[in-house]
Amino acid sequence: MASTRPAPGQSSNQAAKEKTREMASDASQTIQEGTKDTKNFFKKFYHDWSLHLTQALTFGLVTSVIPLGMLLVAIVGSLIGSLNGHARDQFIKHLQGTMPPQILPTQITASALQKFSQTSGIWIVVSVIAAIFFGSRLFTLLEACFDIIYRVPQRPAKQKNMLAIIMVLVFMVLTPLLVLTSMIPEQLVSILQNTPISSSASMLNKIAGIISSLLVSFVLFEIIYTFIPNRKGMIKNRLRASVLGSIVAAIVLQIGLILFPIYTRTYASGIVSQIAFALIFLIFFYIISLVTLIGATVNAYFVENIPPTPNDFVTRASHSS
Repeated sequence: MASTRPAPGQSSNQAAKEKTREMASDASQTIQEGTKDTKNFFKKFYHDWSLHLTQALTFGLVTSVIPLGMLLVAIVGSLIGSLNGHARDQFIKHLQGTMPPQILPTQITASALQKFSQTSGIWIVVSVIAAIFFGSRLFTLLEACFDIIYRVPQRPAKQKNMLAIIMVLVFMVLTPLLVLTSMIPEQLVSILQNTPISSSASMLNKIAGIISSLLVSFVLFEIIYTFIPNRKGMIKNRLRASVLGSIVAAIVLQIGLILFPIYTRTYASGIVSQIAFALIFLIFFYIISLVTLIGATVNAYFVENIPPTPNDFVTRASHSS
């Protein structure tokens, strides 16, 4: 019996139709999975109690970053000022430009520099020790938040505290260097003042400020996400796994810093100055805490493939007891 074979043209048309159906099916599945991923991402963020952890982290920032930040500004400002007074003024001005003006007022910065220069050596040592202690408490709290998000066991107490102190020292050294490095684009823009494109110098200065702030934020988030969570594996792999969350956190933080002055002008203009300052201060640190946990959740869910749990953190704890 002779077998029926499709014509060559009919066979190619049928293969093309099947290929088209497969591509359409893959595209539909990709869209559905993308929607599912976004939904499960927010589910993980909610079930990990990240909003409550944000509040705790905000309090940790308020109690630790203020003394640590003022001490850092005073030390670096005094060191640079002993070499070049103009360079110190440029450093402080650029540091204030990276934050909303309500967070680091000129009066507070000048007061920190003056008091540091008038303080005796023993009190400087005491201030450094106190700043390191309160700063290390911030990093131990941050590690506890990451333990929940990454679902990893906490480090032993001694190892945890040693890492926290090391991170404080690293940030005290790295932050001024990054701020000084981020001044390079601004200095390049100032060089262009006398060139034919000087009319666009103001816009270039704003763009350079945003880019430098993004780079500084990315580096700091990359260090936090790489070393603070109690994850196993080589440092190179952990650095790679932290890139996505660091990029997301840096961009979201920059958007928050751009929108933050609009909020303060709109809603805090009619409030008594002291109340407005406290409110603005808390909101600013809340934004930083929220962005930090968002970036960690991005790394845990999209990179580490840690799915959301069926129940929230407290419900899980109650079921396990």
